[in-house]
Amino acid sequence: MFLTCLVLPLLSLATTATEHPSVKCIIINLEYVHCTWTAQSLPAYNYTFNSSLQDEPHTECPRYLQRHGYNIGCLVPLQSPEDRFGEFSTSLFYDVNSSVSLTHKLRMSVKLNPPYNLTLTLNGSSELWLHWEYNAPGRSRCIVSQVRYKKMPSEWQLSPNVTVTSFSLPEVSGDVEYTFQVRLSVHDLCGSSLFWSDWSEPASFKPKKRFPLGLLFVIFATTLLIALAILLCYCERIKVILLPAVPSPSKNLQDLFSRYDSNTESWAHISRDLKEAFETGNAEPRCVLCKAGDCCKPVSVQLGPP
Repeated sequence: MFLTCLVLPLLSLATTATEHPSVKCIIINLEYVHCTWTAQSLPAYNYTFNSSLQDEPHTECPRYLQRHGYNIGCLVPLQSPEDRFGEFSTSLFYDVNSSVSLTHKLRMSVKLNPPYNLTLTLNGSSELWLHWEYNAPGRSRCIVSQVRYKKMPSEWQLSPNVTVTSFSLPEVSGDVEYTFQVRLSVHDLCGSSLFWSDWSEPASFKPKKRFPLGLLFVIFATTLLIALAILLCYCERIKVILLPAVPSPSKNLQDLFSRYDSNTESWAHISRDLKEAFETGNAEPRCVLCKAGDCCKPVSVQLGPP
């Protein structure tokens, strides 16, 4: 009996601890409050969540987060980014009249969405510029950015916080790959936050692949040889057209002595009519040389064949 009385209160305390989870809330991107009351296992009850900002009346959760049909969290929209400076009251009901109530101060519990659309531009020959965008509401001077970068294969390096959406890295090497990421938080001037956003998707600057100098020389030399060969062939064709080859007379001279027995008339293929044109039948007197005192008688000479 004594043991029973001792164990029952302990079990009651354990059951109470299980039935009353702690509610944790954080403001996401200055747009809504994200509250959860269980992280790992399923809750013992399907809880009902009510909340109130400052002196407003409590309202039930407009959008529950569920796991296997059980409510495990709630999203409560904010009317203005300045609402984070007021108190946020929550009530977690596990029975009609039983609840766990808490008051949260969320001024420093703000987590922004990560930046996006990271772009890299090489300005000149050695200065690398990084630009990004974000969608956090409110004034731009209330958002602070932090850049981390690494020169492959070195470790990450953090830049000082900036309130602009650009960052420059001077004297970069064109042969090395650089990788950048950016995250956001709330500036101290506007009420700092304990949380940074998640890191953005990485943006990389990859060096341009240089063409091998040896291969470039081989290609140039081969191209030059081909061009010279084409030019040489073209010049030979021009030479044949402008300066035709003179035929060799050796073959014709051999025919003159071997086939025509040095007879130029047959070798030259002179026609019979042309030959007769040069032959006449006129007789011309021939002068005969005589000694002194002798008479000189004319002699008739017949030209042509007898």
